Amino acid sequence: MTPRICLAPALLVASALILRPAEAAACDPDPCYQADLWQTLAPVNASLIPGDGVLVLQGANPGDPAAWLDKVALTVTLDATPVAGALEAPGLTGVLVWRPDAPLVAGMYKVMGTLDNPDDLDYCGEDLLLDFEFMSDGGAAVPLTPPSLTPMEVVSTTQIVGLDTLVCCEGVVPGTSFNDCGGDSVDYPEGQCAPTQGTGWLDVQLPIAPMLPIGTAAMLAYSLKVDGVVVASTLSPQLGWQASAPFCTEVVVTNLGTGATLTTDKQCHGDAVASQLGPQSLDPTLAITCSEPLQTCAVNAMGDAWDPNMCTPWPPGGETGTPTEGGSDSAGSDGSGGSGGSAGEAEPGEKGCGCVGGGAPGPWALPGVLVLAGLRRRRRA
Repeated sequence: MTPRICLAPALLVASALILRPAEAAACDPDPCYQADLWQTLAPVNASLIPGDGVLVLQGANPGDPAAWLDKVALTVTLDATPVAGALEAPGLTGVLVWRPDAPLVAGMYKVMGTLDNPDDLDYCGEDLLLDFEFMSDGGAAVPLTPPSLTPMEVVSTTQIVGLDTLVCCEGVVPGTSFNDCGGDSVDYPEGQCAPTQGTGWLDVQLPIAPMLPIGTAAMLAYSLKVDGVVVASTLSPQLGWQASAPFCTEVVVTNLGTGATLTTDKQCHGDAVASQLGPQSLDPTLAITCSEPLQTCAVNAMGDAWDPNMCTPWPPGGETGTPTEGGSDSAGSDGSGGSGGSAGEAEPGEKGCGCVGGGAPGPWALPGVLVLAGLRRRRRA
């Protein structure tokens, strides 16, 4: 089973460099892409914090928040009197918490602070100044209760486009081209070729409604367990998973202030649509518009195109083009296990030099869509 984690959208670091037109190539490396600095840092639960709670801060940083604890200086006061406390890293990307040494009393607290970004990355992001207030009612957080959790499931199919999966009109020779980001594409005229293999995906969205007062709900973190393994942790009450085989999920809810946890009941997904998941055979005639006979060809010695001298009619042996259950065990379509994040059956495109390639689509993406460029069709690597 290969997962795709669908969390709240990541905050990307934008480059502050100004390039002259001649220098801005199609895939110039972005020196600020995934740079370990903070573009933003702001309070999440300033509107109301229980007396036994913590101040939760969230910002745009791709690195390990624990490495920044000594680079963030916070001063918290109540009626101009300093309130003792310390920063912590709860193990969530882009999240820090300030925990008071003693329970908070009711009142309006003032927060002043600074965050020192690396001097050698000052062109990517300047140091941050923090200046805000938060309210506490001095009361206790409400005990955790099971959240409302109603999964939304969508099945989609993606095409596997490769020189070894295509059927084409007689005389058409598909080939591989390479782009500036190091990826490759299989090119062929529109309507003249189509793949015979695909992968069926199950996308499960897990919207969470904590059903708790705002003071407690705003301190909650959520971890997604897939088949018993934690694969993601986030402040977002919207989790999701995508795989090419059935799987089961649980959500672990954690109060960042008290440390209390609660795990939802296990829910399993995909058993009823198992035959639509994983390797699938596709009917290429649904996308091919030519009237010439169809054929497949062996790949040439260079491995970058068909060899027009080594072709056979399709379908072979007078068979029909009607697809059957299952398909090829081509790489990226076997439904085998994978790690959390982006991994497995249809690997996302390489992200070197700041370019993001293709991969399995999200639950609302149109399945099996190919990008058209004039009369050429190419699949992202």
